[in-house]
Amino acid sequence: MKDKGRILDEQISTFLTNKDTKSIQELLGLEFEGRIFDESGMISSDFLREVMIRRDEIVYGLKGIKREDGLSSEDIKSEIEQRPEETTYNPSMYDIKDITVVHARGKGGQPMTFYYYGFENSMTREMRAQSLDGKISRVERAHAYVSNKHWQYPEGKYHANMGYLDGSLLVTMLDKHGNKQAALYQDDIVGCKYFEYDKSGNLTLTVSEEAVWHNVIIDGQTYSVYDGFFEPTGNGFTFKRFNDGETIQDIDPSEIKRSVSVADPDLRQKIMNSLDGRTQDEILGILKALDPIFQVMYNLQDIEDMQTAKMEKLVTWLGNFSKRLKIDPKLVTQDSSVRTAMKSAVHKTIGKTAGVQDDLSASKTDEKVYKGESYGDN
Repeated sequence: MKDKGRILDEQISTFLTNKDTKSIQELLGLEFEGRIFDESGMISSDFLREVMIRRDEIVYGLKGIKREDGLSSEDIKSEIEQRPEETTYNPSMYDIKDITVVHARGKGGQPMTFYYYGFENSMTREMRAQSLDGKISRVERAHAYVSNKHWQYPEGKYHANMGYLDGSLLVTMLDKHGNKQAALYQDDIVGCKYFEYDKSGNLTLTVSEEAVWHNVIIDGQTYSVYDGFFEPTGNGFTFKRFNDGETIQDIDPSEIKRSVSVADPDLRQKIMNSLDGRTQDEILGILKALDPIFQVMYNLQDIEDMQTAKMEKLVTWLGNFSKRLKIDPKLVTQDSSVRTAMKSAVHKTIGKTAGVQDDLSASKTDEKVYKGESYGDN
């Protein structure tokens, strides 16, 4: 069953396409006194802004609403600055001169902030939300527009739409001192990432679906490198393509390469050559261990479908493996029982998707790993 927000978006889209602004206002309980249509007869972005604001108030059950209009991206620079883990959002808000900011609390009391900004006959909304303890960071963008151009109709056709555009989710596990320990990230553009931190909460390890970022020491100097299934280039790397039916589980350790961004070509080559067989085994072990989790996360339709409560349980469970996921001679993530346990946790935490087979039952060894934890729907 579609959720309330999507049903409402479909209704609004239909009314916008029919230019039935009266029905939109009746549907939302909105009394708009501004300019509904512009000089060309198109629905105005001013009207779209108020529709989106009212829509979010209804869908998220917002309370304690505080609204500010006419702000620029410079006015809210400190609010929209990205943390190192938030790799995608949101450059589209930069250099905007007319942003409406709404601060409120959702149905569960969690802080939520909404940013509304638009152009001619369109409006974009970015939502950011946190749990009460601040451990979950969620970003979603939605878009509303009206247009006389349509790719299916070269002669032109009026149409409109409102709905989910893209989003990201960052779930972080903290220690008793409030420092970060581990985190999972997903967005609709770059996919999935796993993060690990030292005792001070500084980022020390980043794992994507094809590569691991970490530090190496060469001649007493520390350098950041990427090791993974890719082809190094002069200033980075390009991802390789898997053969049909192939996954990271089928890759040989010798196919793991190193990339480093260093200006001195001789030093760069020296660092790249420092990749040895043991490290290749360790890197591939990390990629294989996290692969079933990434596959399940990536196969979800979009961030709207992601259940943050279940994701929070999953990243907490992953924290038990943080020491085993470090670049370490004693790394054991290639062990089949560990991989099976991870698959079982994903299966129980997020549920069955295209990325997890139905027969992911845990072995006796695996049951000891997550025994006593609850990974149900509640």
